[in-house]
Amino acid sequence: TYIENSKTKCILVIDKCIPKIIKLRELGFNGNIINLSPKDSLPVFMRMGYSLKNKRPKFSAVVDWRQFIKSGAQRTIKTVSYQKNNVATIVYTGGTTGVPKGAMLSNDTLNIIAMQYRLLGANYNRKQNFLDIMPPFIAYGITCGIHMPLVLGLNNVLIPVFDPDEFDDLIIKYKPAHFLGVPTHYEKLSKSKKMEGYDLSFLESAGAGGDAFNIKIENEINEFLKSHNNKYNIAKGYGMTEVGSAAVTCHGNVNKIGSVGVPHCKTVVSVFEPGTDNELSYNQEGEICISTPAMMVGYMANDEETKKVLKKHSDGNVWIHSNDIGYMDEDGFIYIKGRLKRMIIRPDGHNVFPVAIENVIMEHNAVETCAVVGRNDKEHTSGQWPIAFVVLKDDYKNDENVLNDIKEHCDKKLPARDTAVEFFSIEKLPLTDIGKVDYRALEREAEKLQ
Repeated sequence: TYIENSKTKCILVIDKCIPKIIKLRELGFNGNIINLSPKDSLPVFMRMGYSLKNKRPKFSAVVDWRQFIKSGAQRTIKTVSYQKNNVATIVYTGGTTGVPKGAMLSNDTLNIIAMQYRLLGANYNRKQNFLDIMPPFIAYGITCGIHMPLVLGLNNVLIPVFDPDEFDDLIIKYKPAHFLGVPTHYEKLSKSKKMEGYDLSFLESAGAGGDAFNIKIENEINEFLKSHNNKYNIAKGYGMTEVGSAAVTCHGNVNKIGSVGVPHCKTVVSVFEPGTDNELSYNQEGEICISTPAMMVGYMANDEETKKVLKKHSDGNVWIHSNDIGYMDEDGFIYIKGRLKRMIIRPDGHNVFPVAIENVIMEHNAVETCAVVGRNDKEHTSGQWPIAFVVLKDDYKNDENVLNDIKEHCDKKLPARDTAVEFFSIEKLPLTDIGKVDYRALEREAEKLQ
């Protein structure tokens, strides 16, 4: 689907993935497939060892990288002048809350975000180590994980296949001044025995985005960083593929618990009444909208979906509509309350935001983590009920009454219409490839439990 949508003519792929990519030939792809191998950058003796250890079949329909480079040796390089909003990359949205779409990000998008990070005051200095653990197939990974560190002159330590269980080893080995991850990565790190007593004073900024941070976990991570001689709290951020990644961040001491930060330079963030361009005031909840020079050109071959997200308001500005509900305080800090697409509409028409329930569940001492999703109501033609999946701490896993205790806690803290109707214990939350909670998988599980 992605190949067809992006009208791809050439695929560059590492050798271990060739057996999968070659199957595209059977589906009608007749463009170039170019094989890149790690051995090409290794010394001769290591190259031989790599080839012996990683024997792979040869495919006549695949061009080797070195052969590809040699074929262009006699060609002249055409000088290309700057063109505003010239598309540099197409990044497909995750699809965890909807159908994936190809966001066209321009050279301007990537460069503007790099310059915004330079102006953050986050102590990004040349030759510092930046640990890149985010996959490059998401905007967060290619913009903030690859392009931004290189533009700012950092040593970019690429981790092609990141395993959260090895995060502690990577920190110890490379001693990065900066890295960006998602909340689940930090939960793993804070529980690592290798981190006990370890000095993290070399860490200038520990960034987190891509998913919501629960306040309880945020406080625990901040305490972990403080106890390991780190002078700053976790640097949360907020953005979306359609704005190239981050548009709002915390940095240094510009940080508030529960907030995702303040807008980047030349980025305007405001809150509007959903479905309108009626701007709301401070502390009023509405749809978060972003106007920034880093916004996408549009969705690839999908004008209809582009118009739903890129909207020109009566103020003359084009705004990205995020589908996220939140508010801004008087100091300009942004708070995210939930996603419109994650919002659960009960059979009686009442709207419930899962994040509000999750925050209350996390207050209970027995809870390690949790997630709330909607389950279709079989007795009505429409509507869903909030279902809570809870990962219990080890000391409580054999407690038969703990789920009832958690439910009673929620009943005391939340109105009857705003809490989960059922609670289930689960060994661990399913995650997507980038470490975000896979709500679609939980929704399927909730349907099975009816």
